[in-house]
Formats: sequence, C-alpha cells, structure tokens
Amino acid sequence: ISYYLDENANWALDVKELERALSEAKTRCTPRALVVINPGNPTGQVLSRDNIESIIKFAHKNHLLILADE
Repeated sequence: ISYYLDENANWALDVKELERALSEAKTRCTPRALVVINPGNPTGQVLSRDNIESIIKFAHKNHLLILADE
C-alpha cells in the first residue's frame, strides 16, 4: 500500500493519508500490516512523538500490525 508523506509538515505521516491509502487498498487486497520507516529515507526526517502515537492508534483501530524500520 502506497502512502505519501506531508512535505509541508516536515515529512510527517498524516492519518488522513493513511485512511485514504487503506481504503484504496481494500478494493484489491486485505491489508494486514503497516510499514513505517523512521527516520525516513532519503530525508532523514524523524517523526514526532505525537505523529508516532497517531500512527499506532490508526494501526490499532484498523487491526494492522506495525513493521517499524528504525
């Protein structure tokens, strides 16, 4: 599942974008996991604590396993 980072928010991962990507993916597969790479490549941007917490809540709500590459 592809999702886009928000360049205007220092490359943060917006939950609305995750919801869009998940909804789109459900039309062709059954998503089971979310991969989060932090710090991000190639920018090296580190997600804020609030952003990480919102990603965890999103994954929990949608029954997704988190694969974290840190």
